[in-house]
Amino acid sequence: MIERMEKLSVFGMRGDRESLLRELMRVKCVHMRPVEEHGGEELLALTEPDTVETYALEQRLSRYAAAISAAGPYAAKRGMFEKKPRVGFDSLEDRAMLERAEELCVRIERVNEEAAGLRAARGRNAFSQATLRPWAGSPLPLEVEGTRTTAVSYCLLPPATDLEALTERRIEEAPYSTLQIVSMDEAQIYLLAVCHKSNEEALWELLKANGATRAIFSGLSGTPSENIARLTREIEAADETLKRLDGELKETGRDLYPLQYGVDAITVRLGRERAGAYLRGTQSVICFAGWVPTANKAQAIEVLERYGCCYEFADPDDDEEPPVLLKNGPVANPYEAVTAMYSLPAYRGIDPNPVMSITYFIIFGMMLGDAGFGLILFFGGLYMLKKMDLGEGAVKLVKVITMCGISTTIWGVLYGSYFGDVIPRLASVFFGKTVTMPVVFDPIGDAMTLMILCLGIGVVHLWLGLIIKGFMLVKRGKVLDALFDVGFWLLFEAGLLMWLVGTILALGSLGQIGMYMAMAGAVLLILTQARDRKNPIARIIFGIGSLYDISGFMSDVLSYSRILALGLATGVIAQVFNIIGTLPGGNIFGAILFVPVFLIGSGLNLGINTLGSYVHTARLHYVEFFGKFYEDGGRPFSPLMAQTKYIVVTNNKEEQKS
Repeated sequence: MIERMEKLSVFGMRGDRESLLRELMRVKCVHMRPVEEHGGEELLALTEPDTVETYALEQRLSRYAAAISAAGPYAAKRGMFEKKPRVGFDSLEDRAMLERAEELCVRIERVNEEAAGLRAARGRNAFSQATLRPWAGSPLPLEVEGTRTTAVSYCLLPPATDLEALTERRIEEAPYSTLQIVSMDEAQIYLLAVCHKSNEEALWELLKANGATRAIFSGLSGTPSENIARLTREIEAADETLKRLDGELKETGRDLYPLQYGVDAITVRLGRERAGAYLRGTQSVICFAGWVPTANKAQAIEVLERYGCCYEFADPDDDEEPPVLLKNGPVANPYEAVTAMYSLPAYRGIDPNPVMSITYFIIFGMMLGDAGFGLILFFGGLYMLKKMDLGEGAVKLVKVITMCGISTTIWGVLYGSYFGDVIPRLASVFFGKTVTMPVVFDPIGDAMTLMILCLGIGVVHLWLGLIIKGFMLVKRGKVLDALFDVGFWLLFEAGLLMWLVGTILALGSLGQIGMYMAMAGAVLLILTQARDRKNPIARIIFGIGSLYDISGFMSDVLSYSRILALGLATGVIAQVFNIIGTLPGGNIFGAILFVPVFLIGSGLNLGINTLGSYVHTARLHYVEFFGKFYEDGGRPFSPLMAQTKYIVVTNNKEEQKS
């Protein structure tokens, strides 16, 4: 069902702001909303938006998250089934733990900062070393640029340079010079040029004409080989220091719980601060508005009374759309996750989950239809619910699969399918026995009977949708609309169905009754479906045209044939893998081969067809069933509450780290 919502308006003292928001966060029953949506221009004129200061908290949260990211690879890995630590709400902002978080963050930041500086320096040294390596054969110190009468240059030439021609021109144009090739590679020719200063300009013009560029070694002294050796030592020292820092980070990252605690504690405080965006006030008073479920009204009143607030509850106006909170029993509650994947119902719509808890259960089981797979889903789901720390949405989905495992087991027994035909096949191949499993519906041998059953379920499912639509219309006082748009269609469709069945099975009386019902329904539809038109002739013409909608009903019914298709797929795929696994016969080799083939095949079959059953069952509900009555577009009820990532907040007052 959809919880009834009431509007809440609150006036309180500014001095109680922090404590009031904190207690409202604890009870988790107030969906904040802007005061201006509540109306009252006088109130807006007398108050100002509350100041919200989140920058410092956001910066701190960013630092903690970065520290966790840096040390995370070294942290102890949580087991798949290890539950998150539990922390009482009152212990969520423990000062000692937050101080530990800050200290741990500072240590990690110091290590990261030092390591980042070393890596940058090491990168520069490695680049310098790579730059100097081609010059290792040069005997001259890099700081030497010449003598009183000579000039020394380090040059880079393209590899395609004609060195013989260059030498000939050098002798002609700069006779008092020499060129020494220090090294060559595919990219460059590394050249040492020495000349008398009187030839310096001529030599350099010649080199530039051949594509030369100068190599600059500013700030370096000593020969290239000496500098390479020095850089090597510095790189090795940096590597040693980085190794030590990595060890420190590894040691620091062994227990990141304080930082994780800090992230969640700050996130909760940020949520409280951001809630201030919905507040308005003066120097001494604050006011805010929100939505509260009627069922939780007493909790909200208790908090507001404790802080001496003035408050008022009111029903929503007709033009208002309160947030939607679904509340169902233990059977229907898990299916809320399936509905939410489509869209929450509108506040004044209807919650389909009580009906879905039955129809989804049945259809999913028919589609998967294997007792062995059903037991795996059931016990696997129970194990996950008991051992794994799942979020609220994940818990609901796992519960859906667990319950559908029961349905799958039941239909598997009716189909006589236990991992396909593995029992009779093993008995035949390995023991020479003939075993026949009891079967009520044989999807392969008697597919037509099962097809009729699937289409019959489709008819009932669609009629349920129409009945819900009629109920909604009656609830809104539109009794005649319910009669015209639902009752007459049910009469017409039921008559056609009875007429068809009576004709096929040669049941004259049933067919005759159905024919009269269909004719009566058709006439009534012709007279009422265009009732908004004033022209009686147009009303009749459009009324006749409305009968074409019966094709949509027939198309929707045929969509339920996918139930048979998926049921066949599961059984046939299982049989194929069982045949492959038993191909070698009943010998030792056959037994050894059968085990991996059976396990892999069953795993693939279970995964693919469980997903297919989930998707196609949801599709039949989203398209065919919801199409008859569903009004979507509801926005979820999002109360002010503690949103955490690493820990689970409880209402206990003692921190329980597990």
